Amino acid sequence: MSEPVGPNMPRTMRTKGQRSAQGVAPGAGEVEGWRLGGDELVPPVAVILESALQNNLTVMATYCSDAGVSLAPHAKTTMSPQIIDRQLAHGAWGVTAATVYQVGVFADFGVSRIVLANQVTDTAGLKALADIIATHQALEVILIVDSVEGAALLDQAFADAGIDRPVSVLVEFGVPGRRTGARTLDALLACADAVHDSKHLALAGVEGYEGVLATGLSPVDAIDAYLTEAVGALERLVSVGLIETDQPIFSAGGSAYFDRVVAASSSLIPTVRVVLRSGCYVVHDHGKYRDVSPLDERSLTGSTLFPALEVWASVVSTPELGLVVVNAGRRDLSYDDRMPSAVKMLRRGSTDVVAIGPWHASAMNDQHTMFRVDARELIGIGDLVGIGISHPCTTFDKWKTIMVVDDAYRVIEVIETFF
Repeated sequence: MSEPVGPNMPRTMRTKGQRSAQGVAPGAGEVEGWRLGGDELVPPVAVILESALQNNLTVMATYCSDAGVSLAPHAKTTMSPQIIDRQLAHGAWGVTAATVYQVGVFADFGVSRIVLANQVTDTAGLKALADIIATHQALEVILIVDSVEGAALLDQAFADAGIDRPVSVLVEFGVPGRRTGARTLDALLACADAVHDSKHLALAGVEGYEGVLATGLSPVDAIDAYLTEAVGALERLVSVGLIETDQPIFSAGGSAYFDRVVAASSSLIPTVRVVLRSGCYVVHDHGKYRDVSPLDERSLTGSTLFPALEVWASVVSTPELGLVVVNAGRRDLSYDDRMPSAVKMLRRGSTDVVAIGPWHASAMNDQHTMFRVDARELIGIGDLVGIGISHPCTTFDKWKTIMVVDDAYRVIEVIETFF
């Protein structure tokens, strides 16, 4: 008769990527001697290059300082307290969340200012949000609404919860046919009036997201036109006296076209606080953002973000000439934007990481990725392949712990994620 399966059964491994039965605590205390290719890391394993991470933090902080804008990075990218702490230490004004759950997590991390960049409309979510605000008295939460009904739901939820301080709200200006946001200036003004007339909300400014227009070969013209309208909407709210905070806020900016936000809103600075919400910059990538970021392929400043996140997998089969199969797949790697690419290799028994390819993935399964390579490539079973990904958000959410490594791929820290 087999032993029962349950939380108390004997286990030999608990954390993906680690040999240790109990895993290691976040930080640097238990990883001395750990390195890629060593005995403690069991592929597939996700790593972040410390040098690239530090470069990205510095480059983005400098960019925002030079432009006179604030940064509230979208922390859904990493959901990691250690990385968020580094972003705040590099001058981030706050962080951005996408869900009520994320607001609660970031509040528990000790973040003091959170932009919730989605309208909350469900009863349970509204009550949970009110609980967070009531529990964390020093926390500043900035919320989004795009309708009169949405403003009314927030106001009633905070009234029911006895919230005794006004909660800042941005009205969202949207794009017809795309995602959320008021579609016209009149609709935005009606929403702003509802916030202004409420008892528990304070109108702080306008929010938008230009990323919904980032399609086609040349989206910049459409993005610029939209941002010009959004800036005009804020100016209208200011002119009619609806803004209820000391300094109006204009917030936009994903990880691809935040330079267009800076350009469109530069005339507002410093009277208005312009808040970018870019998140992926912190680890950048080998695909989507490498191609379109204003701090990489579109950079005019000379400062460049570096890809920091890699997933290392073992070659498990070379069943035919020119085909390499590794033991990482959809459960380990982003594939929602484009297929991953192999960019580095560590030969079995070696300690020297070398650049390759890139080899572009031809197919993926749950636990395998296939690469078609030059038939003359000498690939051995057990060699390790470093895989670069596109759109890092959907790689982070597949890992509870990620190794921070130096340029020799020695582990110096373990970070934790809270998806």
